[in-house]
Amino acid sequence: MNIHVLGILELSSIADGLLALDGMVKAAPVSIVRAEPVNPGKYLIIIEGDVASVEYAMERGIDIGQRSLIDQLFLKNIDEQIVNALLMREVTASPESLGILETLSITTGIEAADMAVKATGITVLGILSGNEYGGKAVVTFSGDLGDIEDAMNLAAPFAEDKGQLYRKVVIPGPHADMRGFIYGN
Repeated sequence: MNIHVLGILELSSIADGLLALDGMVKAAPVSIVRAEPVNPGKYLIIIEGDVASVEYAMERGIDIGQRSLIDQLFLKNIDEQIVNALLMREVTASPESLGILETLSITTGIEAADMAVKATGITVLGILSGNEYGGKAVVTFSGDLGDIEDAMNLAAPFAEDKGQLYRKVVIPGPHADMRGFIYGN
């Protein structure tokens, strides 16, 4: 799947989320990447398509779901690493250093990860989200310590400015036994 434009809505109501999703896919020819309830009682919608279609579908979804909108993102020229992380494709990087960004909003985690990967030499290991994460996103980055620190110094303040930062952690030289836990396996 070759995705270049993503639209993401995160709503506080499952009913409003389903209503917004219906309106979005009826409004424009977009594909649903992900649409599901996420704890605690939120609804996540991720769509893809061409710029105009995603933009129009997002406008429609925001209009329908406005009263329960938590976060939104219209992301053009998304980095392929972000797509791979969202689709849970295996990454073979061995972390020299590890950065962990935990956000209250899945949308903010995705946007912060895209910003960080475009500005630094890091590798995105994963974007973990869903019910088992309580509606949060946990983004893991790999790279040399300087790049990880640069990525965190960019991503964490961005998430904090949106009121969505939960925690940021940098682990220089993580122990080899952590590998399966870093990837969420």
